[in-house]
Amino acid sequence: MGGTEPDTSLDEFYDNLQDMVISQAGRIINNDLYTKSLLSSLPVALISTDKNGLVQVANKAAEEMLQTKLRSIKNSSLIDLFSLSPAIVENIKQAQDQQASVSADSVDLILADGQQKVVNIHVQLFYDEESSLVGNLLAIEDQTYISFLRESFKKHALTPAEGELVANSPKMKKVAKQLVELGKSDAPVLFSGPSGSGKTFLAAKLHKSQGLDPQAPFIMLDCHEIDSAKSRETLFGSGEKLQDDTHSIRFRSLHDYGTIHLAEGGTLVLLNIDALGLEGLEAVNDYIVQVAAGSSTLPKCRIVAITEVDPAELSKREEFYQPLLDRLLEAQVQVPTLRQRRKDILPLARIFLAGREGGDTKKLSRGAENGLLTKQYSQSNVKELKDAIELAVLVADGDTIRTEHIFTGPMEEASDYELDLTDFALAKFLTNDKTLAVLRGGILTGFVALIGLLLFFSNHTTGLISNRFIWSLGGGFLVMLFLLLGRISCSVCPLSSAGRLASRIWSLAKPPPGFIKNSSPFLIPMGLVVIAWSEHTFHMTTHPRATSFLLITLVSLAVFF
Repeated sequence: MGGTEPDTSLDEFYDNLQDMVISQAGRIINNDLYTKSLLSSLPVALISTDKNGLVQVANKAAEEMLQTKLRSIKNSSLIDLFSLSPAIVENIKQAQDQQASVSADSVDLILADGQQKVVNIHVQLFYDEESSLVGNLLAIEDQTYISFLRESFKKHALTPAEGELVANSPKMKKVAKQLVELGKSDAPVLFSGPSGSGKTFLAAKLHKSQGLDPQAPFIMLDCHEIDSAKSRETLFGSGEKLQDDTHSIRFRSLHDYGTIHLAEGGTLVLLNIDALGLEGLEAVNDYIVQVAAGSSTLPKCRIVAITEVDPAELSKREEFYQPLLDRLLEAQVQVPTLRQRRKDILPLARIFLAGREGGDTKKLSRGAENGLLTKQYSQSNVKELKDAIELAVLVADGDTIRTEHIFTGPMEEASDYELDLTDFALAKFLTNDKTLAVLRGGILTGFVALIGLLLFFSNHTTGLISNRFIWSLGGGFLVMLFLLLGRISCSVCPLSSAGRLASRIWSLAKPPPGFIKNSSPFLIPMGLVVIAWSEHTFHMTTHPRATSFLLITLVSLAVFF
């Protein structure tokens, strides 16, 4: 059973309204009650005059806009009525001099009490069958509709992001330079990159760098939320096509305006533009072309497109409008993954930590920083880092965020057979920052001294005892220490301490290479095999100097990698 046909009578009424007004011009001027009552409900102010320019009819919207009644202005000169609004008077005179209709947008209307409004106007001249002037019709449209439209689209409006652009890595330095160059124009831009990499943040920074009015709108619209069948209407409105005739009466409602009207003078960000329907993509392309040619009747704003899809992949999609992609690629910014900008990780982490609501005073330990540097951030890049910092702040029970707080949530309920050593006073004392600093310094000093004994006293009893300690008691002691107090032993490991010290002395900002973490299942067994082979081949258990060379090699690897 088919559904009933939708009632289109109202749509047809608005479609035919302009023709009706023109065809009924004589009836308007002659005070025809039917036509007057029909037009009185329109939101557009209408004022008609006789051939001498004297006011004869004004609808309710005109009375409200001018804050007066028809009886007060009837038979007064239309030009005198708007004497305080020179721009409107100029357009009325222009229409009379040229004997042609005139339209103007964003004109100042100044009322008798000094109140000022921004309006669109249209002056229509009417002639009889003998081409003699019989009267004028002035249509005035109050642009305060924008305030209502802003409310209806409020969820799409964002405040441009504040904060520093972190660009210590080579790839982000390139992006920063691109933003500077792109800020010199208002050409459309395409930001492409993986989820959470900072594309919307960069779009906001571009908006701020253009030198726009501080109140210039920054509007973001997620194309996933747009009905493909209504994509053009959502973006540009239903009442006005891109090739609109500027010399026509335009009776509008809120539905006639799209998101583009909200972004006038600012930036319109189309998030996930790859999800926009073909009709919408074509409309965006037409808008860009017409703005560049100076022929668009729509509000002017900068178009910024954002996508997670590789542009090369977009070009293969039949449903994506290729001419638009070609134009967007003229100013493309490829946003790198966080893995590609390791030098930015710690500065970003500190910004996220400092920017937490309430001014959190927690700080990152060296171990936590190393942990952040070794993560892959394969899920959501910068957003993943920010989420990790916020979670770490919540689970850290002191003023310091340590390694175990990174990417870990609250501990699950412990079983009856689990023992949390961190609850003991001794463990808390040993993991204190000051205690760890003393332990690191002492153990590193002892380790270096041990290498010196092995190297310079290899033939003495001291060197032999030191060598025996390393290959017998020392190994077992380290294993037990790792099993019982892994957090402490890893934190005070002399090899990692040597690496950190070298980084601090020579300002080595590079993080550990990614291949070391990725290949660790292979490198660890191979390293143990190499150590065992070296011990057997060079008889290290009985030759202290050979052992010292092995330890020096391990320290060197820790420093350089």
